[in-house]
Amino acid sequence: MPNKFVGLTLRDLTFQYSQSGPQILQNVNLSIKPGEKIAIVGYNGSGKTTLTKLIMRLYDASSGEIRLNGIPIDQLKLDDYRMKISSVFQDHQLFAATLSQNVVMNHAAAGDTYLIREALEKSGFGSKLQSLRLGTETSVTKEFDDAGIELSGGEAQRWQSQEYSPSRLFLLY
Repeated sequence: MPNKFVGLTLRDLTFQYSQSGPQILQNVNLSIKPGEKIAIVGYNGSGKTTLTKLIMRLYDASSGEIRLNGIPIDQLKLDDYRMKISSVFQDHQLFAATLSQNVVMNHAAAGDTYLIREALEKSGFGSKLQSLRLGTETSVTKEFDDAGIELSGGEAQRWQSQEYSPSRLFLLY
């Protein structure tokens, strides 16, 4: 798995949930370059979340391809590929784990702290994060840790998805 992000390319990407079902996405072409920020905007049901899930390889395309740094993503080791991507969907779920574990959905490696803090700050959770004595190692909920925090519904949704954004996709390089 390359350590430097060169680009993500979607070429003639088509997706349908079943062979006899309607095409949810049809011939999507997109190129994301290093440092570029894009917005995928559309009506409910237009395929924004499906597109995000295809990029994350939670679904496989019906046709077309997705390439990371010129390599088709189905040729990359799935776990390594998914460690380079993080997404936050509108239908958020918090787990009784640390903030960092909720962000990376795994135990955070020593070098991940900066990226986790950056992701939380970019999602609008920065001021709340600064007020926490244990920072990213603060437990979310008091279920297993009395020192944990209880977030309001708005706080939880803000750090996970922002109030105005149905989903967010981060390429973690």
